[in-house]
Amino acid sequence: MVKKYLYLALMGLASGICIAIGGTVYLSVVETSKVLGALFFCIGLFIIICYSFALFTGRVGYVFEKKWTYILDLVIMWFSNLLGTAIVALLFRQTRLFDAAFEARAVALVASKASESWYGILILAIFCGMLVHLAVHTQKLEKLHPVFKIVAIFGCISVFILCGFEHVIADMYYVTLANAWSLKWIGYILLITLGNSIGAWIIWGFDKIATKIKDLESKN
Repeated sequence: MVKKYLYLALMGLASGICIAIGGTVYLSVVETSKVLGALFFCIGLFIIICYSFALFTGRVGYVFEKKWTYILDLVIMWFSNLLGTAIVALLFRQTRLFDAAFEARAVALVASKASESWYGILILAIFCGMLVHLAVHTQKLEKLHPVFKIVAIFGCISVFILCGFEHVIADMYYVTLANAWSLKWIGYILLITLGNSIGAWIIWGFDKIATKIKDLESKN
């Protein structure tokens, strides 16, 4: 059991690092092209899926299919994702690449997010959770060609970035990078966690309903 949770924590740490790298490249190129930044950000989730790392937002949608102990798995993923993003943010702040312009972009991004109302943050997080679950669940469709699975990753993730939806793990990184942690941001991170989860559960529910309808139609 200890080995299982240690492995899960390491996979969660790797996921946080991957998302942080995606967030770094996004901030590096966003002023040149927001579309380019959104596309490059996707490399984080692409690596996570390829290596089966443990990303909270990619797995929370399946909580109703698992035993109650899966909640502990999700908690471990969440904290290890946070640790991964924090490590990258703190290390990156020590390099020459973290110059005044880059820091200003990070601070501006976090300030913009913080200006959103609590219900606005929740709504944006729900839509993000829907898209992330779609990107991840598409990889489980056996009949789908691998090319379309890759398109699903880059398409869904790019859309949530371009729309300004809120992803809890990415926001953990941005807030740490901007050195902007506060009681408000702790509350917002928890709220975004809830929103991402609700969004994933909505898509999971739609998928189950659609599958049920198909099964009923095939029997008739």
